[in-house]
Amino acid sequence: MTDRQLLTVMRWVVFCFTCLVTVIALNSQASIFSMVEDAYKVTLVAAFVPLAFGVYWKRATPWGGLASVVLGLAVWLLGEGWAPEALIPPQLAGLGASLVGMVAGSLLEARQKGSQSLQPAP
Repeated sequence: MTDRQLLTVMRWVVFCFTCLVTVIALNSQASIFSMVEDAYKVTLVAAFVPLAFGVYWKRATPWGGLASVVLGLAVWLLGEGWAPEALIPPQLAGLGASLVGMVAGSLLEARQKGSQSLQPAP
């Protein structure tokens, strides 16, 4: 994909996402405070760990970032659906899962690359 095509795709994604969020906000009975609070929960469980570890941890990998996002979102959504008033809030459980995903995904990828480099060439 060329840079121009990538820019076009990104613009369309932003436009579509903006339209979707606007429709959801207009049809919601929640207060603006509640909607902003929910938006920051998503950022906490899906974006914070990959961004922070990507900047400050030299062993972070793309697979670790992907595992972090997937696990964080999955645990948070399951928590919101099954036990929103649990002793441990769903967003903190999602943050913990995101941390586990980042560390495990990065270390497993590094381990696989290390074992592949030890194998003899064909």
